[in-house]
Amino acid sequence: MRNVTARVLDDERYSDFSRPVCQTPHMTKLLEQALRQVEQLPEDEQDAAAGALLDYVKHMRDVRLTDAQVAEVRRRRADPDRKLLSRAEALERIGRLGS
Repeated sequence: MRNVTARVLDDERYSDFSRPVCQTPHMTKLLEQALRQVEQLPEDEQDAAAGALLDYVKHMRDVRLTDAQVAEVRRRRADPDRKLLSRAEALERIGRLGS
């Protein structure tokens, strides 16, 4: 008797995403570790983690700097006299952006 996973994989209604995690050869060790930990969570928390990962993948290419922005970041990082903010100062400035 074959296991449930084999039966699911034979069903045409399921995509490649139905394959067990361990059969994905191109996954990094860190991602494997994260997914093993997610597997231990209750179902609703697994769904939340999956939603967050899918959202990240969907939008990861949306947030890109222009060449001019990259040049500005490099210029600022190269400045030996640049002013660094403390965590509290950064949070305060971020808080002002929302108001």
